Amino acid sequence: MSAARQVNAFLIAGLVVAVASAGVFGTLAWRNASVPAGPAPRVQLADGPYASTAADAAVVKTDVWLAPSSQSKGRDWVYDTFTPPEIYYNARTKHFTVKPPANLIDEPVEEAFGLELVTVRPEPFRLQLIGFFGEGAAARGMFENIVSGEVFLATAGHRVAKLGLTIKGLDVQLAPIALAQSMTTRQRVATAVVLDEKTGREVTITHRARAYTGSLSAFVAA
Repeated sequence: MSAARQVNAFLIAGLVVAVASAGVFGTLAWRNASVPAGPAPRVQLADGPYASTAADAAVVKTDVWLAPSSQSKGRDWVYDTFTPPEIYYNARTKHFTVKPPANLIDEPVEEAFGLELVTVRPEPFRLQLIGFFGEGAAARGMFENIVSGEVFLATAGHRVAKLGLTIKGLDVQLAPIALAQSMTTRQRVATAVVLDEKTGREVTITHRARAYTGSLSAFVAA
């Protein structure tokens, strides 16, 4: 069969389907139109005047949530639904401290003391090793006077008279350094041994970490 005959056959088939569909739907429409319609319902109006009525208020049941209880870690570890406690981490002591939500602290209101605690910080050692130059016997450390802010170069035997300190030794060596989420590397680290003339103790400081005395300093505001 040629292509022209195939096209003619498709057209004839489509025409037959269209005529048949029109006949079927036309018959259904004629039947629905010939069915007699029933009487329309009548609307019955009330004789009295309209009076508005108010619906009864819905009954609302309220439940009071119980106050959250303390966790097993301590009395201050209290978690409210939307106000968790403020958690702090001390990297030096490797301990967590917590402040419970303010709306859950049941403490008597006291008169103002006159001073407000701003922050509490560890007290830094009055001499810091912040860098170095060279290595071996020729190495020199870069030191910072915490009291005056002065930065100077020094080596073993140098005395800082203003601070009452004497640098007894300075050493620069390769040391393993553990990096977070990475492999351990070896880097040059400067270490100094300082004699504290006020206490008679020897303090070891390094340029990789800040040195502290172990005491705390509190900062307050009026």
